[in-house]
Amino acid sequence: MGNNQYYFIDKPIREKIRLDKKEKRESLTLDEVLEKAAKVEDNLFSLNLFDTEKLVASYVSTKKELKTDFINKRLVDNKHTLVLPTIDFSKKGHMEFYRFDSLDNLVLNKYNIKEPIPSTIYLVNPSLVEIVLMPLVAFDLKGNRLGLGGGYYDRMLKRVSPSAFLIGLAYDFQKEKEIKCEHWDIPLDMVVTDKDIYNFNRYKK
Repeated sequence: MGNNQYYFIDKPIREKIRLDKKEKRESLTLDEVLEKAAKVEDNLFSLNLFDTEKLVASYVSTKKELKTDFINKRLVDNKHTLVLPTIDFSKKGHMEFYRFDSLDNLVLNKYNIKEPIPSTIYLVNPSLVEIVLMPLVAFDLKGNRLGLGGGYYDRMLKRVSPSAFLIGLAYDFQKEKEIKCEHWDIPLDMVVTDKDIYNFNRYKK
């Protein structure tokens, strides 16, 4: 995980970025969503990071987020161990990773997002995860990530091993020149989009 720089945060600017990117994302047609997701999938699996079996944390996309259905299926088909997040609503901003077993074990949470049914036999310690694929609203060319503002990944990433490789999945239009980061933000190692692979840290393609 890379180093970061901290600034006094102009929260209205961050909210404007969120609004602009979400509006652009929601304006996509279904064909555009599928086409861009296929390009992200191709770019992602061109990385030799996935040449050997890994413990990979991903997520289930919602609405017009970068679609992960085919990425998650390919991870499983390629013998990677896939874990997905489940939000624990009894603790503020808290989620856990559970090993993905089958589509039958996914349920809708109160945000209408599919997630695994919590079960201790499928619970995975975040420190064991080797690659984290995560959603974002915007990113910049230093690897700073802007999420929805709930802080779930901010808290989770503090429990992930420092050696875990952090990859954001995004549409290329979600790129910003600069995002002022909070002191708790952990920068990404890489962002994979439909147009490019942005490498911010130690990986050489």
